[in-house]
This record gives sequence, structure tokens and C-alpha cells, in this order.
Amino acid sequence: VKGPQQLFKHKVLLQIFVSFLANPDAKLSNLAFACVLRFKLPYFSPYVEYVQPMLRREGLREALTKFDLSETSEIVDKEHRLLLLPIVTRILFGRFSSRGSGAKSSKDSPAARRAAILSFFS
Repeated sequence: VKGPQQLFKHKVLLQIFVSFLANPDAKLSNLAFACVLRFKLPYFSPYVEYVQPMLRREGLREALTKFDLSETSEIVDKEHRLLLLPIVTRILFGRFSSRGSGAKSSKDSPAARRAAILSFFS
């Protein structure tokens, strides 16, 4: 087997992996992200360098400022936007609902993370 597209019911597998992206557990969402990458989706692959830092604890705010999903943006193609938006939303929902890591940093507090995510979508 050369890729997940050759597996039986590969579309169901992709749906399962995308649903795991919304999990608040960072390890599980990182593994699900790696599985989604293996599918080499044409609407997702060009934006991996923008989306992957959203999964890291320290890179969320920078990733949100660099990545623009608006319709007037030149970063995301109009054809890719409709299929990319649900994946990015699931990743950010997982980060939104995750609890603090025990660190006392104000930049990574759950309230600061939620505020950054909500301002990204507004």
C-alpha cells in the first residue's frame, strides 16, 4: 500500500482523523494531524506550514497572525478555502477547549489562548 487512498473506506478514515483534530489532548491531535498529512490532500498540503504551528503550545499566536483565512486573502485559494476551513476550525476548537498545561505563563493561559482564537475568527 503506497498511501491511505488505497485502503478500503479511506474516506471514512479521513473523517475519523479530521474529527480527532478537535480533541483537546495535544498528543492525539498531533497524531491525527500526521495521519491527515499522509492523505496528501491538494487543498491542505500547500498550507501545512501555516497550520502546523497551531498545534504547538508556543506557536499558536504567531500562527494565527500569519495565517489569514478571509476571502480577500492571497494566502488561501478560493477553491481550497471551503475544504480547508473545517480542518482549521477543528484544530482551533481542540486548542480552544484544552486546559492549561500547569505553566504559569500568561501568554499560554487558557483565557489568552481563547481570546486569540476568537479574535482570529472575528
